[in-house]
Amino acid sequence: EGEKGWGLEGLRVDEGVVARLVAGGVEEGVARYYAGALGRPLFVFPRAFADALCAGGEEEGRGGGGKVPPNANFEAMHKAFFPHVKLKHPTAEGEGWRVEFRPMDVQLSDFENAAYVVFVVLAARAVERFGVDWRVPLGKVWENFDRAHPRDAVRWQRFWWRVGDGGSDRVNGVERKRPNVALLTVDEIINGCQSFKGILALVEDYMTEEGFSLEEQEQMRPYLDLISGRASGRIRTAARFIRDFVMQHPEYARDSQISEGICVDLLREIRRMVDGKRGNTMFT
Repeated sequence: EGEKGWGLEGLRVDEGVVARLVAGGVEEGVARYYAGALGRPLFVFPRAFADALCAGGEEEGRGGGGKVPPNANFEAMHKAFFPHVKLKHPTAEGEGWRVEFRPMDVQLSDFENAAYVVFVVLAARAVERFGVDWRVPLGKVWENFDRAHPRDAVRWQRFWWRVGDGGSDRVNGVERKRPNVALLTVDEIINGCQSFKGILALVEDYMTEEGFSLEEQEQMRPYLDLISGRASGRIRTAARFIRDFVMQHPEYARDSQISEGICVDLLREIRRMVDGKRGNTMFT
């Protein structure tokens, strides 16, 4: 089976599998990624899905059924083991390898939702335009998710982020860059710091390089300012807005019990804010 050990990505990989994938034409970094997936414990499929997969036919119970693609078993296993990173395979229609941005939660207002969509689209295009490499070991990705759980982590927590390259290693005859990662705050990642330029600065460079007019850049400004302000703590997140409202409500007894009255008042407050019938305290 080949020598097994902990790879630089923080995954337990089978080097024999890596060698076979590389020999088959898979890029070495991707080969190590999937060798890690194949080295995980077995995944249990729902019975209907497994039966359809083995038969190569249609899966029952999905609104009339549909053909199960040949790689559906691997896709299901991959999604289960690596829920933090969505690496999408090439398709028969000619789309290549893709990585999804997956930080999107539905916000309370149309303006916020528009801001997040605009920011993610511009950031994705900037990544493609400048060919930046923000990959970090998957072990660091998992740790980042743990770091994100505490309350108000966006303001005080630090997350592993790639700030450059730290040399290179030669694995299976292929030279591979070793990422230089550092613990940065969300403010430093978005707005920049001494060790990292910042995603917003990259977006600004992209708009300039692509010839955005001053008018077009000004149209983007309110959206990007929301992202910048939330990263720095200058503008409250929806979570902090809700916490502040509950903490200041006269019915709240600081017992972690949210009464029906508090819920109703909160929804009314959000409705008035979204409808523009009161000062928008959420963004201050």
